[in-house]
Amino acid sequence: MYYKLSVHAYNLCLFKESVEMGEEALDASIFDTRIKANTIQAICNSHYYLSNYEQARIYLDQYKEFSLPEVKDNVNVLEAMLYSANGDYHIISWLFHS
Repeated sequence: MYYKLSVHAYNLCLFKESVEMGEEALDASIFDTRIKANTIQAICNSHYYLSNYEQARIYLDQYKEFSLPEVKDNVNVLEAMLYSANGDYHIISWLFHS
């Protein structure tokens, strides 16, 4: 339930609530790999939109550990967003050409 509330809050741009619900979901020991990955991605994205870039990076590092097919592309986008937020534009093109 917390996972669904987290994603719903994210879709409504309620990023603080998304983080709170996502952390509750992780505390509830999610056993489904895809749901756990999606929860971590929602928390990471929410932290980004709250300008909590260091927290976003911590969750991004956790998200990278999943071997789901969509993770690599999502990681590239999230890393590009974080690099651009920090003004590191020269690194972004490298991400998509590696």
